[in-house]
Amino acid sequence: MRAFGAAPAATCRYDLDGIPVRRQQRFSYRCACTTHSISTVRHKRIQHGRVRYSCRRCRTPLSYAGKTPESG
Repeated sequence: MRAFGAAPAATCRYDLDGIPVRRQQRFSYRCACTTHSISTVRHKRIQHGRVRYSCRRCRTPLSYAGKTPESG
């Protein structure tokens, strides 16, 4: 920046209004005691059979219950 005669600062002010915020989908999983909200990454790991998650409280395996309403 100094070579071009400008101050060596990295600042910018872009108008980001109107750019959609990307949110990760959530999936509902149930155990014996409650319902859990699982991220897309963990959901795919479960669906592909790479991992099994269980509840920390009741220690039963989680089973798929569907997408959560706020996931779209």
